[in-house]
Amino acid sequence: SRMRGGSRLQGERPHRGFDRQPSRGLMGGRKDAKPTSSAVKRKVVVASGYFNPLHYGHVSYLEKAKESGGTLVVIVNNDRQAALKLGDRPGLRAMSARDRVKTVRSLAC
Repeated sequence: SRMRGGSRLQGERPHRGFDRQPSRGLMGGRKDAKPTSSAVKRKVVVASGYFNPLHYGHVSYLEKAKESGGTLVVIVNNDRQAALKLGDRPGLRAMSARDRVKTVRSLAC
């Protein structure tokens, strides 16, 4: 789904086209495949985080990422990743991944 300003937000489900087998890679497994000139010219900025809970520092980080130009792709780490990082500290997992995605999606950057 798209955010305002041409940004994209990634949540727990992989984006269409990136849910293929890793061995196929971005070029579909063809060793002789080359990106098109439009693909080479398009700038993509990737920002990743837990955003749990979302705070001003996160908003500033995303705004600066967007200001660097191109299409902003935001990756919100899922609940399993958060649990691996935080361990057995449920008080630190204030928001579910679904709620974090909705909150980040509501931003204007």
